[in-house]
Amino acid sequence: MASSHADPLDDTLLNHMAHQAVARYPFCHLARVSLVTRSENATFLVESPSGRYALRIHRPGYHEQVDIESELAWLKALHEETDIPVPLALADCDGKHVLTLAVPGGGYRHAVLFHWLEGEMPTACLDPLAFRQLGEITAKLHQHSRNWGRPTPFRRIVWNHETMVGPEAHWGNWRDTPGLSVLMLSLLHRPWSMLGRNSRCMAGKPNDTA
Repeated sequence: MASSHADPLDDTLLNHMAHQAVARYPFCHLARVSLVTRSENATFLVESPSGRYALRIHRPGYHEQVDIESELAWLKALHEETDIPVPLALADCDGKHVLTLAVPGGGYRHAVLFHWLEGEMPTACLDPLAFRQLGEITAKLHQHSRNWGRPTPFRRIVWNHETMVGPEAHWGNWRDTPGLSVLMLSLLHRPWSMLGRNSRCMAGKPNDTA
């Protein structure tokens, strides 16, 4: 995908900001902070005498504070109203669940600290029975989302054909992918255009030209 999918900050600066965030949680005193992964966000493992936690630093231009707070509200409701294990956000010394961290040189990043949930990374040797469990959890999520009374304000980004593979997609324009030749672009354009027209028809939108 395009470069907008990644945070332009390097690991050193992100680590600095992670320590800056962790310092706002008294129970994380003397914690060891280590980078776990970088994808659309940067995730850190925070290990302290009080337990293990996951710190998520959001990349810019993706989720704003209201989007993150909406996600946390649903996680809280899932924890209280279902048996689905979900990570819960923790409040800092000022009672905030979403931190806003200043970036040296300008800008900011939002950060959230969660309880750590143990788990395993899926592999090619995944037990087929795990898909049954995944389906059951997904069904519970759908059912809860239909019946849940959303708080106000509540906002999450929309995922559809345009926002996934359109020119202004959330993760960037796939046409800007490094190494994508003119021939490959021409081969991919037709099926993407057909999928776009079909998805708009299914959604009741005008069948305009993709």
